[in-house]
Amino acid sequence: MDEFFQGKKQNDWRKLIDDVLKNSTLSFKEIEFKPHSEDEYLRAGTSPHDSWLHIHDEWEKSLREDFHELDKEYVNISVSYYKEATAEEIKAIALAEIKHFLGEKPNCRNKFVKWKLNDSCSRSVHTSNHKDLISSSLERIWDGMRILPYTNEQIASALATSLALFFDNTISQSLQKIELVSTQEVISIATVEIDDLISTFRPDLISILSQPSKQNNPLDLLISLRPQYLFDFDKLIGLFANWIVPTQVFLKAKNGQSGGALFFSPLSVKKIGPKMF
Repeated sequence: MDEFFQGKKQNDWRKLIDDVLKNSTLSFKEIEFKPHSEDEYLRAGTSPHDSWLHIHDEWEKSLREDFHELDKEYVNISVSYYKEATAEEIKAIALAEIKHFLGEKPNCRNKFVKWKLNDSCSRSVHTSNHKDLISSSLERIWDGMRILPYTNEQIASALATSLALFFDNTISQSLQKIELVSTQEVISIATVEIDDLISTFRPDLISILSQPSKQNNPLDLLISLRPQYLFDFDKLIGLFANWIVPTQVFLKAKNGQSGGALFFSPLSVKKIGPKMF
């Protein structure tokens, strides 16, 4: 539903802009951006990476959850940290606590979970409203990932990274912004470490490129190639858990968006590319 309503809003904005341009007395110059085609980048006969074939069904079947299958029980967890902790220390503490929680309660992944920051951990810059925002953001990550075949470690990593971002939002400022585009042309923004992004490329990349030198321009590769031709699926899952999922949620919360489309699986997007504007 989030994707549907965001897509409708995007289309409404496009129509509004078109109407303004048509009725304006000003002259506008249209600039069209045309990325290189896949054919220009890939050798003839190149196939999607094998990693997209052997677990595709497992992930696709998990994209939907029937409401009657969900255990309507709230499980509460408090995440603690000491007052002077750095963002990295908060991440490490939260990661350990969440992994312990998931290990102790193996059936919790079919339940609602309420995430609460311990009162003793409050900082003067974090009001009760801010703590509620953090808790609701952690709930969005939990509900989006728990039904997918992520490991407990990966879910814990996403939750802990999100928590660290809220306590030091300068972390995201040094990251590469990327756009995730669904088959319905709905867009969500995330940020990643560029080196971590490059490390998820398929290991045989140089052998499938029409010109090996093209691997020196990773952002051009993102623009021109579909995910299944560029990425190793298993490594991309790790990137979603470590960066893409938590930063999507953080950026929406930072921008005051209580809803909006979030993509928790590579199978939900047809394109992953650098944010152009």
